[in-house]
Amino acid sequence: MIIPKNRTGSGRATGKLETIKFESENGMVLRQAQLERTRKMKTFGQVIVDARKAASLTQKAVAERLRRADGRRVLPPWLNDLEHDRRYPPENPVIEQLAQVLNVSTDFLYFHARRLPGSIEAAYRAFRNELQQAPRSDQRRRPNRMNSHPGAWA
Repeated sequence: MIIPKNRTGSGRATGKLETIKFESENGMVLRQAQLERTRKMKTFGQVIVDARKAASLTQKAVAERLRRADGRRVLPPWLNDLEHDRRYPPENPVIEQLAQVLNVSTDFLYFHARRLPGSIEAAYRAFRNELQQAPRSDQRRRPNRMNSHPGAWA
């Protein structure tokens, strides 16, 4: 981690950087380059900015094409806040609209939003419900170990 610090130690940044080494759980020292590699994953807002610029669209043009789940229009200031990571990633219908407008994969946006697509999430929940409601037949089939063999230890 790099902590800006001035010479007096008052905490005001003067442009000089101090490098701190961290020790991981298994005793290895993590260096600055290793720490920076872990920080290179883009945020949801950065991905939206890059895709919007690649599509040569303005925030206003993108916002005009988006509607929230309740039917309200998305305003450019809201999109600006989203791009600067001042908001959490939006609900699934808006993510799907963004993918269509920006010509990127919905899975790509869901990944950066750290969320599962709605269809996968629904299938997962249905699967979990089936598992919880299924009878536990495997417990009835197991023989009692004490009585299963005539020469078993008592």
